[in-house]
Amino acid sequence: MTFRRLTCNCHDGRLVACKVGPQREATLEIDLDPVWNPDGPPAVSVRFGAISNFEEVREFFERVQQSRQHEALDEVVGIVCREKGEWIVDLARAGAVTIATPKMPQEQ
Repeated sequence: MTFRRLTCNCHDGRLVACKVGPQREATLEIDLDPVWNPDGPPAVSVRFGAISNFEEVREFFERVQQSRQHEALDEVVGIVCREKGEWIVDLARAGAVTIATPKMPQEQ
């Protein structure tokens, strides 16, 4: 079985901004680590849409934004698809949140 993967490797990236809403969506702005993305862009925007556990995701990222103590909101440990329709966003300080969505995240 193969799992869905993002094009960019977000490991060791810096979460510099996140926007949740206005609909059932969340967008993460990540400065990528060039070690894991030698031929990739310096930054990526990852958008999750049609989130079924939207309130949980909204509360998680509101806490992340409120706890800003550094230049970046947090360090990204990883963003992985655990199983179809479940993405895990794991942050170094804030912990992890599951984003339940039937759609593949969009990267820009």
